[in-house]
Amino acid sequence: MTRITFRSQFRGPLLLSDISDLWRKYNSIVKRIDPERLPRQAFLATGAPIEAPTITSATIAHWSASASTYATQLGKVDEAKELVALGEQAANETELVNVKSEIATFYSTAFDLRNAEMNLEAIAKISERTITKDSKMIIESYIEKFDSLVEKAVVRAHGVFTDALMSLKEKLVELRGFVTQFAANLKDKFINAFNAVLEFFFRILSEFVSAMFSFVAMISKMAEPKGYTLKTVNISFDPPSIGSVTVLGAPVPFPKFSLPKVEIGFEAKKTEA
Repeated sequence: MTRITFRSQFRGPLLLSDISDLWRKYNSIVKRIDPERLPRQAFLATGAPIEAPTITSATIAHWSASASTYATQLGKVDEAKELVALGEQAANETELVNVKSEIATFYSTAFDLRNAEMNLEAIAKISERTITKDSKMIIESYIEKFDSLVEKAVVRAHGVFTDALMSLKEKLVELRGFVTQFAANLKDKFINAFNAVLEFFFRILSEFVSAMFSFVAMISKMAEPKGYTLKTVNISFDPPSIGSVTVLGAPVPFPKFSLPKVEIGFEAKKTEA
């Protein structure tokens, strides 16, 4: 049996704007859908560590939208409806400062994903021709960091462990095993495992871009209950490209991910009475 390790053991999220009720509702619904998909985070209103995610009502709004889609896919109709309602409640309670904070968090999450991609590139460079006894420990450390960065990014972007993350972790277990036991007869298996990791990582990148633009689409809904109209929000990505790396002498297609171009130039004005 494949053993998957999760590192999202935050002692508690840093909650802003006193959203403890929204947070508890979100946790309760997702646990009913699939408790294995919920990051193991104990609720603490205060004293959260610096590395804990900052969660606002804007966060709950877009997490609920993501989780409701997952619930629908599993046929959990009641939970999906509850999540839609929770998302609407969270959107109504969202202040514009929380929207700006959430967009900034998306940017920092994109940076984590870019960092993760660089760790994969480093693994490819170290194993370009062969894997030596000395390089095994270095490769394993890069795999560990890649795993941690991607998990953190997925949890922050979606609020749950996604299918792509679960599959990626299974492939990382295989990749670690081939590094530890590496011998010439395992060359093809190592390359195939590396390719599989790339495949699910690219899916995670695509889902992140989708989540970010979905959140941007929600911003007007969040502003409306406050009596504001939204002027502009410009967020763009360069189209993903495919490069190439060499792994154990074989060329391997490699996705290239660029950081988003974020222009938080939106301005909210009170509507005329």
